[in-house]
Parts: sequence; C-alpha cells; structure tokens
Amino acid sequence: MAVKKGKQEAVKISEETVIPTDDMEIVSPVEWRKDNYNIRKLKLPTGIIVKVRDVSLSNMASSGILTLPLLTGFLEMKGKIGRISKKTKSAKDIYSNIDDNDMKSFNDIINKIALKAIIEPKITEEDTGEDDTIPVEELEFDDKVFIFQSCIRGGVETFAGFLGQ
Repeated sequence: MAVKKGKQEAVKISEETVIPTDDMEIVSPVEWRKDNYNIRKLKLPTGIIVKVRDVSLSNMASSGILTLPLLTGFLEMKGKIGRISKKTKSAKDIYSNIDDNDMKSFNDIINKIALKAIIEPKITEEDTGEDDTIPVEELEFDDKVFIFQSCIRGGVETFAGFLGQ
C-alpha cells in the first residue's frame, strides 16, 4: 500500500514500518529479463552451442504449459529413481522400474523445457519444413536433459504438496 508523507511516497509494510521509495527506480523490461532469465550460451553434450535462458517450472505449470498430469508423472518418476538409487549405483537397476508412461512424461517435460529455454537457434514443436528452425524431436535426448538440468528454476517440488507427492 502506498502512502504519502509530505512530498515523499512510501510503502507501508506495517503500522511501525514505512519504507521510502523516492530513491528507488522501477525495473526496466531489459533489466527484468537480464535478472530473471539469465540469458547465456550453453554447450550441449553433443557439442552444439545454443543460446538459452532460465525457465521457471512453477510459471510454466501455472500458465498451463506443463499440466498437472505431466508434473505428477514427473514427480512419481523422480521418486522411483530416488528410492532405487539410494539402494544401488547401477543405472540398469535404477531404470528397470521406470515404465513407458514415466519416460513419456519425462520426455514431454524436457521437450517443453527445451522449447521455452532455447532462444537460438529457433526450436519448434513440429517440423515446419523451414531451414532456419529445428523441431524439438531432432534434439538429442541427452541434450534436452542437459538443458533441463541447466535451465530450471522454481522446481516442480513447489507443486509436490499440492499434488500429494
């Protein structure tokens, strides 16, 4: 709530606390993106270099890009991997309990993350037939996982309580 105190505009935090705002500058869209997106070049495991930005899973979920069934499937898969990997170090053992639905959910999530995170080159959901675009399915799985690991903020765990996980 903004309150006026003489010529100075201030923000009232509580009855006792008033913070003057006259020396504060409102953030510009350029600074907002710089601070929130962390735009950078990223070398992928296959050796290609892309320009990426950070992606907020909670924003993608709240805007409907990532659906609750996808998030639930991801949390279930992550839980299975976590429980199994505590017991064994073998990748074969870890992934033996992961089924096709788990992998589909995970692949759907990493595709959506890659579409949102990669700024350049232009990544598309479908093959457009244009020379200057790359369909997300042409990206190697390892590259998409690396993008997922490198560009996520505001993790899916935010929704774990809501999803009953």
